[in-house]
Amino acid sequence: MGLFETLNRLGVLSVGRRPEWKQQLTTTGPPASAGAGVSIAGSVKTLVSISLRENAAFHTARVSLTYVAATTYKVTIGATALTVAATTDAATTLQAIATAINADPVANLLVLATVEDDHVVIRGLAQAVFVADGEITAGTGTITVIQDATEATAYVHLLAGGIGTRPPHWVLARNGTIDAEFRGLTERLDTAGFDRMYVEVVADGTCTVHIGPGVVE
Repeated sequence: MGLFETLNRLGVLSVGRRPEWKQQLTTTGPPASAGAGVSIAGSVKTLVSISLRENAAFHTARVSLTYVAATTYKVTIGATALTVAATTDAATTLQAIATAINADPVANLLVLATVEDDHVVIRGLAQAVFVADGEITAGTGTITVIQDATEATAYVHLLAGGIGTRPPHWVLARNGTIDAEFRGLTERLDTAGFDRMYVEVVADGTCTVHIGPGVVE
């Protein structure tokens, strides 16, 4: 490749107009191996997308349970605690929980509950709902709540090639500590000379990370 062609290629890459998005499925803790994260080899600019909400318009929580006939289940929506006795099986108990949430005169002003794929899915009715921690909590009975994060701190790690006698190793990117609130965010980082990117996330709920190295168009 001649110098002129190389300069043209680098000019396209430096704009990063076409990110090649890939989801990073594991975000807990720092990178554990040289194969963690996503390959960004050859990229000059890389975009990072951190989404804290399943749907940007409202907070989403998913409630699941281990069915026990002689027990009760409690879900707290804000300050409203709702207790539901187990019915004939797990499916009807989940429906009973959703019905109780939707029928409550206080809870139904905040959320809408539906049963989807063996979960009670609880969605806020306004974007401002659930910006505080602990809005939906589990009580008695074996019940699990997985919900959107309301805030997160991300640490962007880059895999540097061998330097002298040191083998490839992970380093924190410059300006690589990112704070996000419930709306999520994107960042564009300089990544020339690095081979991989890994985004470590510390959050109070679930979130989704995508990494998009800029590629030649």
